[in-house]
Amino acid sequence: MVEGRFGREEPADSTETSLRRWKLLGEKEDLKASGKKLFTYSWTTDHSTLLMPGITPDTKLDPGEALVVSPDSKYIYFDGYDRWYLDVQGGEIKHKRKVDRHYPQDGGENIPEIRKFKRDLSEANKPYDGKAWEPHVDFMDISNESEFETRYAPMLRSQGVKTQAEWLFRFLKAPYPIRPTLQPIYPGAKALPDVNLRMPTFEFKDEEANSLVRWFAVRDHQPGVDSFPSTEFPERAFSFQKERKAAHDKVGPVIKDANAGCASCHYMAGAAPPGVPLKHAPDLGRVEERLRPRWMYQWQTDPAAIYPGTTMTVYDFKPIFGGNQKDGVNAAVEYLLNFSNFMKSTSNK
Repeated sequence: MVEGRFGREEPADSTETSLRRWKLLGEKEDLKASGKKLFTYSWTTDHSTLLMPGITPDTKLDPGEALVVSPDSKYIYFDGYDRWYLDVQGGEIKHKRKVDRHYPQDGGENIPEIRKFKRDLSEANKPYDGKAWEPHVDFMDISNESEFETRYAPMLRSQGVKTQAEWLFRFLKAPYPIRPTLQPIYPGAKALPDVNLRMPTFEFKDEEANSLVRWFAVRDHQPGVDSFPSTEFPERAFSFQKERKAAHDKVGPVIKDANAGCASCHYMAGAAPPGVPLKHAPDLGRVEERLRPRWMYQWQTDPAAIYPGTTMTVYDFKPIFGGNQKDGVNAAVEYLLNFSNFMKSTSNK
């Protein structure tokens, strides 16, 4: 199974140009009469393995066989009868695979609806042409796709592998602000105009909250890798930290660097980052109680593969880790999982 986000039908003019170039539409064939259409998607990783389907180090392909999808090729072609995935490289179709089953995600995509609302609002279209709406016009740049992802609640598609069960239970019972682009996460913090988006409490009873936490775990956990409710994190063992001390000493300054490191966007134990509030990100001081390492490794390696459109960037660790990007990512995750201990040791020096 392959999941895609930001799905949209391409405009007729660009569809016609592309299909003619790829020889999928005859020279004299009329696009509208043919019923042919072209769609684009941003492919996302599997919600449990956190890997792009078909793209793993152990993938074995027969000669001429293609990967399930290429993250760089976003096209789905409808020929009037069937849908086809197109692997387009260098402007040419390298592989074409029939889509056997296709169905919209439950609930659909809210991005097109948000985009339409913002366009109507910014252009004062009915019913948003009155003075009551004027204060809300400028809270989001409609031309900036990343703001849609940043200013609304995150996807829940990898929630079971993303968050620790104990934290999720407490959060469902008593939600608190996490993303500073939605609302202030600390009293008096700078923030964008409030979009009035809140995680409700739902007044969950303990049994209800536990049932929901367990549902996410059952959906997303991998047998033999994760266990419910808790999975041991070897990164927290004293012997492990001692062995990795040199790596942690290298990555610590990067995480705390407010100019070009993690602290340039993220809150750090309550301290706000510099720059405009739109780029402010969750507090790294709370990562160790909230996130699971298996999710964190993939998130820091390729965040857009999990959440297309995210403003989270990939830090280049190669210059300080001898060209080994993976070692730098691992060190950063390990550091954040022991954040409070490192902060204590720093303050005691």
